[in-house]
Amino acid sequence: MSTIAAISTAAGVAALGIIRLSGPKSGEILETLFRGPRSPVKNPRMLCYGHIIEEDQVLDEVMAVFLPAPHTFTTEDMAEITTHGGRVVMESVYAAIIKEGVRIAERGEFTRRAFLNGRLDLTQAEAIVELIEARTKRGASVALSHLEGDTAREVRRLREELLTILAKIALAIDYPEESSDEVQSDDIEQALQSIDHFLEELIKNAQKGHMMAEGLRVAILGRPNVGKSSLLNALSRRNRSIVTDIPGTTRDTIEETIQLSDFPLILIDTAGLRETDDPVEILGVRRSREALASADMLLVLFSKEWPLQKEEVDLLESIQGRPRLLIINKTDLGGVLEREDLLPYASEEQVLELSITQRSGLEALEKAILKEAGDLEEEAHTPLIASVRQKLEIESAAASVKEALDAMTSSLPYDYVEVDVRGAYDALGRVLGEGSADIIDEVFGRFCVGK
Repeated sequence: MSTIAAISTAAGVAALGIIRLSGPKSGEILETLFRGPRSPVKNPRMLCYGHIIEEDQVLDEVMAVFLPAPHTFTTEDMAEITTHGGRVVMESVYAAIIKEGVRIAERGEFTRRAFLNGRLDLTQAEAIVELIEARTKRGASVALSHLEGDTAREVRRLREELLTILAKIALAIDYPEESSDEVQSDDIEQALQSIDHFLEELIKNAQKGHMMAEGLRVAILGRPNVGKSSLLNALSRRNRSIVTDIPGTTRDTIEETIQLSDFPLILIDTAGLRETDDPVEILGVRRSREALASADMLLVLFSKEWPLQKEEVDLLESIQGRPRLLIINKTDLGGVLEREDLLPYASEEQVLELSITQRSGLEALEKAILKEAGDLEEEAHTPLIASVRQKLEIESAAASVKEALDAMTSSLPYDYVEVDVRGAYDALGRVLGEGSADIIDEVFGRFCVGK
């Protein structure tokens, strides 16, 4: 296999930069270019001080380490050279390495080699991207658990159970006289029900995992001047949106990412929903409706000063069944709108009162947001899967298991059950990266060069 190299640190000026190599020539290249009191190749896994020299010219003062196979990230010989972080210096060292017959690494090629060499499965490879892109400590913790193999362990366990079921089905088909058909059928059905329950838990918790990784999109909706921009500013603890007494100040959606109890929330301030002839405001209202459609949760604001208006009732009726909180603002001013007016459209827990100007009720609102999001703080008993690809494959496996259970209930021949059980087994295999080069290419295409 060829030797590859890449600059693994981000572009820009920094104190230090790292160049990685992987492949059979890694040690040879260090011996050729590195000069110092100690040889990294003769002192493996020891960080050695020295210089990179090309044709008697010193390119940089560096620290270098040689990592012999197989106990490396890629399982191949590897080397890492820590240079000064200026781009000119790094690229001069990198160019000298490439001249020694090394190939420039493709996106994610180091991790791809780790996968192809059996060091990682595909769930762990994806976890590396999740860890790099994590926005919160909780999201990083979830990604780290995936990297340590929690998802892979559960998927492999389920596949082993499905394989046992397939063996029982094969026995029942080929040697029906060997066991009681009724006992065999009961065993298979119970095993499938257990797998079905666990897959449903995985799917349910996948939404929580996705929220932790990507953030919960929360749209703030309401008529003009109910306090939407003020609420965004209050929750984000900064003056992100312009606030005035003039209706229609917000003409576009404004997004702000915050952390709430260590979970990322993407707050979306929207233009006031009302009929208007202003062409710019019309575009803002249109974007507000797009934000409404794509949001994971809705915060609908009302003013204590005004009774419910027709457009507000229409909005409430259109969002029935969606995660939402109905919030009466400006309680410090008094007025006519009461909690009872909103209870036909939400539960007691989903209706809150606050005064943004007095900062009253904000803590209760934050707790309500987490609860409405599905008790994000509650500990999950299955891996929190953030990958959309993995979730789709698990949903496919769950659908196949349900088809198998339906076939059992309908007393169809075991041949029909076997097809569905095999489908579930294969779908879970794809979670781990088995059977499709296209899936592997898609996953590693998300990586940066040098990882």
